[in-house]
Amino acid sequence: KSTFELERLQERHREILRRELLGQSRSEIAKELDISKQSVSTAKNCALGQQQLAFMQAKADDRAVAISQRFQADALAAQMMLSKLMIDDKVQAPTRLKAAIEILDRAGYSPVRRTESVSARLTQEDIEVLKENARRAGVLVPSDTNGKQHDKAVQEFCVENESEETDVIST
Repeated sequence: KSTFELERLQERHREILRRELLGQSRSEIAKELDISKQSVSTAKNCALGQQQLAFMQAKADDRAVAISQRFQADALAAQMMLSKLMIDDKVQAPTRLKAAIEILDRAGYSPVRRTESVSARLTQEDIEVLKENARRAGVLVPSDTNGKQHDKAVQEFCVENESEETDVIST
């Protein structure tokens, strides 16, 4: 192993380190800069290279923090704008409602969803009527390779029902 140390970093060394910071492999850097892998390793592993990498990483981290702070400030300004829209009587009601929904969404409150659960015992005749209505509405979809069709909605409804009369829903 060579213990060659650089006395000062040249522009080429800084380019190697910049590419290292961007996540390129030693082989990629060597190929793209038309240099040996050993030259890449020397620049990356020498004391000056390590110091420069640490400095470059710190600057990148500082930029990331600054960008994040800017996004937070912009988000706060947008939130304030939405809040003003929501309470401004001069703004049309649909726009105010949309602003209120946006505020709730950003705060992590999902829209209220109405769900209903129905339980019923269906006879084979009831199922046939439902399937015929589904055929007319164009809701039937192929469910297997034998060409049989099932109405998804009826099937889901019947699966929840414990009655033996609802076990068969094939056409």
